[in-house]
Amino acid sequence: MSDLTPPPDEPMGDQSRARIRAELLRTAHEGRAESRTRRRLVPVIAAAAVLVVAGVTAWAVQAGEGGVDGAPAGPLASTWSTDPTPSPPATRETPSPRPPDQRAGAGDCRAELANTLSGAELAARVDDHTSFWVRGDRFVLCDVRDRTTIHRALPVTPADSVETFRVSTRYVPAGRGAFDVIRVAGGAVPEGAMAYDVEYTFPDGTVVPAETVTGADGRTWWRVEHTSSSDGGNEMSGPPITVRVSLSGVQRTYRLDWASDTCAQANHGC
Repeated sequence: MSDLTPPPDEPMGDQSRARIRAELLRTAHEGRAESRTRRRLVPVIAAAAVLVVAGVTAWAVQAGEGGVDGAPAGPLASTWSTDPTPSPPATRETPSPRPPDQRAGAGDCRAELANTLSGAELAARVDDHTSFWVRGDRFVLCDVRDRTTIHRALPVTPADSVETFRVSTRYVPAGRGAFDVIRVAGGAVPEGAMAYDVEYTFPDGTVVPAETVTGADGRTWWRVEHTSSSDGGNEMSGPPITVRVSLSGVQRTYRLDWASDTCAQANHGC
């Protein structure tokens, strides 16, 4: 039977004790260093995890907003930038220039013809006020006073109807509630006419014969104008304007109805 009794303790020499003490100190030192290293790595690892999660989230958002086939719409690194996006510089709107006077009748004859007989060319001028403009087989009378008045376009070859002899009417303030009433009519003399006379009789009893002018193309034009005074009363209660036309010895008389035959202008009202 074996003897299990441990041997008696032997005394340890000084060198052995010094070696064991040195080993214990080294082990303790390494344990403390490892502990400190673990404490430093914990927040670093946590921060890295947060960044990875944020990056994946940003990638998913960008891919949903504009990516093609699951690719991110923009660089992933841009989503990590903490710099605020600079605001675009403020822009000052330049005010539009004040538009020109758009009041009907404010332009010259050519400008006012744009909506009545665009492209018409000057055919004849009676005086500083009245001129005739032609395009093709139609013409327009233009009368310039305090305001440019354009008549409706009519055939150059006059028709045997009251439409040929309608007048435009302008009411121009003359002070103290009174008005000057300016009426103008005109057209082309029929080609080949042996004699052609036009004469207007106005409500105040004035008889005005037409004056004529020949244009550069040899065509003859007639014009009648009459100015009367009005205190603003209702002239429609008076007698109408009448027109007597003589063509090669044949006479016609036309009566102008108020409003429908006395407002021949096309670019503004009476």
